[in-house]
Amino acid sequence: MPDLPIAAQALEQLPLACMAADECGHVRWVNDAFCRLFAVDRDGIVGAPAASVVDGPREHVMPGVDRLIVADRRGGRRWLQEARAVAPGSAPAALALYCFTDLSEFESRSRARQAVVAGRDPGRLDELTGMLNRAAILQELSAEGSRSRRYGNALSAVLIRCRIDQGALTDVTLRALARSVNEHLRWVDRIGTLGRGEFLIVLPETAEAEALTVWEKIRAALADSRQGGDSARIEFTAAVKGWQGDDATEPFLHGLRSLLR
Repeated sequence: MPDLPIAAQALEQLPLACMAADECGHVRWVNDAFCRLFAVDRDGIVGAPAASVVDGPREHVMPGVDRLIVADRRGGRRWLQEARAVAPGSAPAALALYCFTDLSEFESRSRARQAVVAGRDPGRLDELTGMLNRAAILQELSAEGSRSRRYGNALSAVLIRCRIDQGALTDVTLRALARSVNEHLRWVDRIGTLGRGEFLIVLPETAEAEALTVWEKIRAALADSRQGGDSARIEFTAAVKGWQGDDATEPFLHGLRSLLR
């Protein structure tokens, strides 16, 4: 491992996946743990662009530390934490040292714990956003609709669609949007994803006029959260509809979609 002022032998013994890359972003060296984590061959990766292996949506944690999501060879997701620093004394051909920690098991357990605390079956949650998945949110809408018919209490729903012109919403952006929306809901409210960038909010004991006020607060929060990147180009459309006593889930959802604007 030329030019890196740390003994390669010591780095090889670390349980962390380590990589050294030059100022052009090409891999100069990796340890065995890196090869195992990313399922790559050492001879095949050295000299290649680091982005060919370490590429995915990122969340900034602190200076020099990011969290990212990479696809594994089975088509699933893996959560990693990346710590990086420029090796001192290596200029002008500066090398940067990267160390990776696999947080996938911790992330999975954390999401499961959050689901249990919230009284939710982890199997009903959307893996990416932590919201209810499509089947679960429609079940919640149907259940609340039945209560509304039986007891005559108010019920409304908000459908939010997020889009980017000539682009796709990244995983990081979708998770950030989900957090922003959740912050403005009550514990009795339900939110789920109907598709990528499409959220359904079920608001028990809420008339349509009150639901409009809820959406206005969410819309303002989403607008304030735009901080550049693709978030600055997101367009939000929404529909708000009150449940009528004889409504059924699918016709109600169809009517809600027809109101999107």
